[in-house]
Amino acid sequence: MATKAPYTLAHLAELTGAELRGPGEFLVHRVVSAGENGADAITFGSNEEYIRKALASDVGAIIVPLQAPDLGRPALACDDPRAAFGKVLALFIRPVPVEIGIHPTAIVQPGAKISKDAAIGAYVVVEDGAKIAARSVVGAFGYVGAGCVIGSDCLLHPRVTLVQDVRVGDRSVFHPGSVIGSDGFGYLWDGERRVKVPQVGGVRIGNDVEIGANTTIDRATMGDTIIHDGVKLDNLVQIAHNCVIGDHSVFAAHVGIAGSAKIGRRVVMGGQAAAADHSVIGDDVTLAGRAGVMKKLKEPGEYFGVPPIPVREAMRQMAFVGKLPDLFARIKALEERVKELEG
Repeated sequence: MATKAPYTLAHLAELTGAELRGPGEFLVHRVVSAGENGADAITFGSNEEYIRKALASDVGAIIVPLQAPDLGRPALACDDPRAAFGKVLALFIRPVPVEIGIHPTAIVQPGAKISKDAAIGAYVVVEDGAKIAARSVVGAFGYVGAGCVIGSDCLLHPRVTLVQDVRVGDRSVFHPGSVIGSDGFGYLWDGERRVKVPQVGGVRIGNDVEIGANTTIDRATMGDTIIHDGVKLDNLVQIAHNCVIGDHSVFAAHVGIAGSAKIGRRVVMGGQAAAADHSVIGDDVTLAGRAGVMKKLKEPGEYFGVPPIPVREAMRQMAFVGKLPDLFARIKALEERVKELEG
């Protein structure tokens, strides 16, 4: 049976596999950031900077690397303080309130199929043909459109919208305001005006996917926009129609993927990075923030810029940019000297 805070330091040591340094009976009531005060709290010191911040506060206990010296206060020492701190954080999660069944204010059309173990919140709308599997939760004011299928153990936070023909695997999480299955952005010029291209496809989302607040994934023009297993999308990410995002890829906030782009497995994209329409990014590519892929980038590695180049080369080029004013002045002086000599 799960216990609730406070936790003894000995219990946390057992949970994380850490070496206990200090009194095992010390009680931890909460977790705090490095440098934040809290005599009844625990923080992490994964490096010297964080340890200094922690020691400058009155925090009660610190998670430190095994090689860290005695700090003069209770500690847990382990190989990976961040991973250990993650396990401790999990103890302090406040679950979303869930009441199994359908809230009386929800509107569920007769053709919808909802597991008796699912939870449908207040003012949710579930359209004909929608299916919601066991232990999945649709939060207040959510919308599950026609033809949408939600697998088991999924969590849709309040105000999530699945517009139409969205299929979701198991254990996926959608944060508030995310919109899945809206029309792709497609128009033709007929010589006088923009004519909308009908968007008749769907969206397919795999298992263990997490989608951030106000992130949008467009339905395909035809076929499916596909988000494979384990993908993690931050807030305010845009995935356009007919894109394919490979397993376990991670996108930070403001990433934009244009239509029909193909993104490989384990791709990491920093904030405001982008991929042009029909572009291709291979497996194990990492793009720094604001990098942009226009066509193809298939070789694994870390890249920066538009078009992207290897990070080490990009850093060298940026260093040269700072020297350009001085180089320009020197060239100008040399030109003047050459004119003097020629005269």
